[in-house]
Amino acid sequence: MELFSESYFEARAKFAYAANSAGLSVETIWHPSAKSPDGRGLAIDVARAGRDDASHVLFTVCGTHGVEGYPGSAAQIQLLQSAKLRDLPPHVAIVFLHGLNPYGWARNSQRNEDGIDLNRNFIDFTKAPAADRQAVAQMAEVLEIQEMSYVALGEALRKLSAIRQELGAERYIQRVAGQYVNPRGWKFGGTAPCWSNKIYRDVVRRHLSKARYVAEIDWHTGLGAYGGFVPLCFAGRDTEEFTLTCDWWGKEAVEGGGSVWSAGDKSVKAPDYSGLTHAALAEELPNARIAGGVIEFGTLPLNQIALVPILDHWLTFNAPANADVRHWRAQMRTFMAPRDKDWEDCVLQHAERFYSRTLEGLARWSA
Repeated sequence: MELFSESYFEARAKFAYAANSAGLSVETIWHPSAKSPDGRGLAIDVARAGRDDASHVLFTVCGTHGVEGYPGSAAQIQLLQSAKLRDLPPHVAIVFLHGLNPYGWARNSQRNEDGIDLNRNFIDFTKAPAADRQAVAQMAEVLEIQEMSYVALGEALRKLSAIRQELGAERYIQRVAGQYVNPRGWKFGGTAPCWSNKIYRDVVRRHLSKARYVAEIDWHTGLGAYGGFVPLCFAGRDTEEFTLTCDWWGKEAVEGGGSVWSAGDKSVKAPDYSGLTHAALAEELPNARIAGGVIEFGTLPLNQIALVPILDHWLTFNAPANADVRHWRAQMRTFMAPRDKDWEDCVLQHAERFYSRTLEGLARWSA
């Protein structure tokens, strides 16, 4: 079976087939109202390998940022087809969550049905982080392209470069990382928990509540060298969880992952990400120890990665109602999950190694 898919629906079908072929049942959780552009229903799919009472669980997620779901889905299917499931120790289980943001994926968008960045939505909204409103407004203006073209995208990048120079790298990076005051601004996290947030938390409570040790792999794309990877661990650097993640994924890569936005300038602090899925995982499992985090597969140079939210904003808010947007949605797919066999082969090689190392380390993890 070809592991990569052409669409969200093809990926769903392949995931279900691979899970069923491995002897696993698939739980399908349908969105109550959101539909695909052609009117089909949208769903999150969940499968579990291993015992229900396993104390050690690998929790692997794809599609948090919609269009980024293609390589994560291929990685999950590859794992489902491997011998690793048959060789799981009795104390180890794997929980697969496939397509956390089905609305975005079905449209080759990063945003969800509420127009928000799902991976900024997992916060306590009574304590939303304070906003640098001037910088938020300044950067939001760059997104307001009325007529899309490659010339317009290039001009938007030039404006962003000027803003970065004006604000300074650290202030700029923090604004790119997320905010909660401007629905039409960069990485808006919403005003309340969205549907995928609630489903994610419910899946965690039902499938991981008995776990004492959890390894998290949330697959993303964008950051890093083309065909390479950037691992992001959100545990404190002085914790065993961070040390373990370094052992599983590579010390140099994990220690450098948090500074990727600073383009190697060690004097610039990594952004204080708010509202990530990792935060909800920790909240829902207060008695578990959690290692791992996010793994990004690189697609665009760092100075071009902003093309993605710029184009996505236009598709979400400014594209004319009668516009044929297929070209630009295909461009979003190319930006975040290129149909390049060499790139896809690199992704699968990295994913196989990450899964192997993580499962091996998870099985040995003890107090």
